[in-house]
Amino acid sequence: RVDGDISAAINDLQVYTAIKQELDIKDLQDRNPETAIQNALKIILKTKDALLSQRALDTVGMELDECFQWIDENIPYEYTKPEELVRAYDALSKADIFRSRIMRRQHWRFLVYQNSLMTAGVSLARETKKPSATTYRRSMRGLMIWQANMKYGKRNSIAKKIAPIVHKSPKYIIKNFPIYQSILKNPEIQYSLELSEEEIEWLNR
Repeated sequence: RVDGDISAAINDLQVYTAIKQELDIKDLQDRNPETAIQNALKIILKTKDALLSQRALDTVGMELDECFQWIDENIPYEYTKPEELVRAYDALSKADIFRSRIMRRQHWRFLVYQNSLMTAGVSLARETKKPSATTYRRSMRGLMIWQANMKYGKRNSIAKKIAPIVHKSPKYIIKNFPIYQSILKNPEIQYSLELSEEEIEWLNR
């Protein structure tokens, strides 16, 4: 099932041991990143073993940021008590602080703190184990960002073209875009700003 990956096989065995579920080889799917993150989430969200949780993402084969989104999305499906949710999201928010410091300052030694908080920190937030099986869901945040970019991308690109002419920041233009929108429907102004066909079509909707 793991295509010769010994570490992945050990990780699967750890999952079944941690959640005390009888192992049936028929339940194991061929190894792929989505199967791996599902198994890792079972360790992080269903056990209180900090050491095991810290290693849960080692063989997932996903970027840590993507794992973060999976954990963020699925905490509410396992943690039902308000105090558990508070502790879990507090640990996750601190992991995000370390992530931003890594990106801003390139302090990669903080990676161990980010990983520990988003795995062991989240695991230790729970008081009781949820007995029922849970199907974990992929985060829709990436899709929502893409949809927002598709919706507002033309507006933002137009704002960047207007900004140097009116001596305002693109952020200011975006905030006050309705004021400019009627003026921008003038074909001569569209031509002078060198608006693309897609931008003109968006303005004329």
